[in-house]
Amino acid sequence: MVNQLTIKHTKSTNLYFTDLRHRARQLPLRWENGTCIVELPDDTPIAVHAYLAVPGFGYTWATADNKGAGYAEGKISLIHELASSRIARCERAAEAYGLEPNLQEARSRLKTGDPMGSLAAALVAGEEIELIHARTVLQTRERSSHPGPIISAPLFGERVGQWAIGVGPDWPLEQVPDFLRPTAQWDLIS
Repeated sequence: MVNQLTIKHTKSTNLYFTDLRHRARQLPLRWENGTCIVELPDDTPIAVHAYLAVPGFGYTWATADNKGAGYAEGKISLIHELASSRIARCERAAEAYGLEPNLQEARSRLKTGDPMGSLAAALVAGEEIELIHARTVLQTRERSSHPGPIISAPLFGERVGQWAIGVGPDWPLEQVPDFLRPTAQWDLIS
């Protein structure tokens, strides 16, 4: 018997699925009137990853994983589940780092029926948790035992002559790469 996961969302969006160890699962799906129906061939819990524009945050991939338990069947509201899963992920990260998460706004918006606002607030809270943790690690690390930088690679690549190293496609030297989104999309990105 094939289980189904029904995902409510107002319009079709890019989705992909993984098991809870982040291994990709190729699952048949179809969109019908704002609902995505996913066929699950077994009882392995999955996480749903969605690419969407989050007002005040920008375009991002967000994960719904039933607060870490995954989904093996049922019906979910995509944005609500993305928000509640992100809140739970922030709580786990803050606990692991010994921090107090700032999730009041995210929780409040979720309770009052604003899941997209809750997701935006939870995404920002998650970024703040990671930033505070990274700053703490950098300030407290023993520099004499590890004097070099923690990250020692060109994060965006470099150009050597006609070759681009680590930046993706090789642009002609006379053309300047432009990574900006079209002006019409700027309001979606804070």
